Amino acid sequence: MKITNKEKFLEAREFAASIHDNTLQDCLDRLSRWEYNDPDHPKTIYIGGDFAEHSLSFREVYEDGRTGVCGGIIFHSASADQNNYSVSLSGRNDARWEIHT
Repeated sequence: MKITNKEKFLEAREFAASIHDNTLQDCLDRLSRWEYNDPDHPKTIYIGGDFAEHSLSFREVYEDGRTGVCGGIIFHSASADQNNYSVSLSGRNDARWEIHT
């Protein structure tokens, strides 16, 4: 896994720690496992910034340069003062990160 926007990445991790939430780390761990799921097609996951507060983007890049799945590690919050620009249909109202493709 490679971080392409260290400032945004550190901001999200610091915010997650400040609200005592581990769902961001859970998402990062899941994406890290994607790198090794198919040993016949090695890839690297790149983590970058996102326009939404506390959210990140990701993309798979195969060894031959092809791009695989792209998406976001999106922060969801029920709080109106959070600029997360997302809707969750899960019915949960707690703050958390989820992977979206």
